Amino acid sequence: MEENFPESIFKIAFKITNNGMAILDKSFPIEVNDQFLQIVKREREDVIGKDLLDHVYKDDLPLVRQEIQKNREVIYEIRFIKGDGSIAHLELRGHPIVYKGRKCRLLLVRENEMLFKLSNSESKKNIVFIKKESKLIKVRTRDIVYIEALKDYVNIFTMDDKFVIRSTMKGIQDKLPSDRFARVHRSFIVALDKVSSIDHTKVILENNSTVPLGGLYKDEFLEKINTV
Repeated sequence: MEENFPESIFKIAFKITNNGMAILDKSFPIEVNDQFLQIVKREREDVIGKDLLDHVYKDDLPLVRQEIQKNREVIYEIRFIKGDGSIAHLELRGHPIVYKGRKCRLLLVRENEMLFKLSNSESKKNIVFIKKESKLIKVRTRDIVYIEALKDYVNIFTMDDKFVIRSTMKGIQDKLPSDRFARVHRSFIVALDKVSSIDHTKVILENNSTVPLGGLYKDEFLEKINTV
């Protein structure tokens, strides 16, 4: 349900938030703050009134169009082409509002780099840095056993530890080597080399965890593992 969002409230939030903030009429920004411009590395005149879909990474366009059409409160992640040509992984928090008498969408925007930052010194899909409390902890992807989605967060399980980060499953899956990880359920990703056994409805892992095996993912999962 849309909420009235007076211009004065936007102007206050506009100044105090640490996030990028934008008000969109469909996919066209009508207000943005300085933090938003810093994130996307574009000038205000290049953004206001222009179609932001022109700068969304092509593989993510179907998701963004779907969310714009639904205009519901939601969190999702997209890849955005910045003004300098680099690609940013952005987390968007969308909220339907009424602004100046128009049905619009309030977006809080932030980069996910500090939550799930890739190392530049080693192969990007072999090492990740995960935020835990006030530190960034280096985790080798070979040590990850499985990943579980939980509402707006995901749990990353290694043999000895557990990390909780705010992300989407798609965002996490994009950062992992596809030949070593597989989606086995809408809420679970497993490391192929940590699979101990499989039956019709579940996967048993080396740390003795059991995760469900969903029918939609079963065939693709079985194609990735070696069977004799």
